[in-house]
Amino acid sequence: MRRLFAAVAAVMVVSAGARADAFKTGNVLYQECAAPIGAREYANCQNYVMGVADVMAGNNTVNGYAACFPRDVTVGQIREVVTRYLANLPQSRNKGAAGLVADALAQAFPCRR
Repeated sequence: MRRLFAAVAAVMVVSAGARADAFKTGNVLYQECAAPIGAREYANCQNYVMGVADVMAGNNTVNGYAACFPRDVTVGQIREVVTRYLANLPQSRNKGAAGLVADALAQAFPCRR
C-alpha cells in the first residue's frame, strides 16, 4: 500500500507541473470526485487524494492537519471520506484542495495523543 501511495504522489508531482496557477481548488477536486467510477476525472480525484494521504501517513502535517490511518483502511474509504466532506461544505470548495483533503482526513482519522 505504501508503494502505491508513493507512486501516486510521484505522478501528481509530474502532472502538476511548476505553474503557480496549476494548484487545484476544492471545486475542481469535487467535480472530479463526483465523476462516475472509471472516468478519467474519478481517477484524478483518487490519485490526488491518495497523494495527500500518503504525505500525511508519513507522520507529516498538511496545512497543519495530521491524520493517523488504521492499517486496514482502503483507498476507496479515503476517497469517499474526502468526497463526502467536499459535498457537505460547498462554501469552502473555493479553497485549495490539499488543505481541504487534509482537513477531511484529520477529522475522519484523528491521531490519539
